[in-house]
Amino acid sequence: PAGTTVEVPAGSYEGDLYLDHPVRLVGKGWPVLSGSRSGSVVRVRAPNVTIEGFVIDGREGGDLGKDSAGVHTSAPGTVVRACRIRQALFGVYVREANGVLVEDCEIRGIPGKAPGEKGSGIHVWNTAGFTLRGNVIRDVRDGLYIQSSSGGLVERNRASDLRYGIHYMFSDDNVFADNVFENGAAGAALMYSKRI
Repeated sequence: PAGTTVEVPAGSYEGDLYLDHPVRLVGKGWPVLSGSRSGSVVRVRAPNVTIEGFVIDGREGGDLGKDSAGVHTSAPGTVVRACRIRQALFGVYVREANGVLVEDCEIRGIPGKAPGEKGSGIHVWNTAGFTLRGNVIRDVRDGLYIQSSSGGLVERNRASDLRYGIHYMFSDDNVFADNVFENGAAGAALMYSKRI
């Protein structure tokens, strides 16, 4: 039923996961979700879904033009917590999903790829009221990319080995605080945005 918590035991699970029902998935012992290499490993389409405690492996697959990600959500109230996302073009892609929370995740992109060949660690588009907190991000294009999104809080994240630590485009009324950005072309790129 809606709202059920499903505990997933340790192990390796092949193929992409499509969530169209509001459930809470909790990994025990770091179960591994391995993508099919054709799209996003986890797609969230129902509101108020939580996914936590998983290793999510994109296996260097997918398509930048289709926003392939470790976790791709277009549903409000999504929570992605304490996940280890690796080898995905985008770590977490948030598309028109108000009230999303991404926290305490480790996101490692694809080492060795040029910045133009990979996506951001966390990408937020056309979303309001999001929170990105306590994430550690490496080897991506931009650590945190915020476009056409307002009312967000970005705090206590670490991003390194990338182009920009945080990149705002056309995003007003946002706060970023207590983040660390290292080994990039710029720490923060604040573009076409007001009241940051």
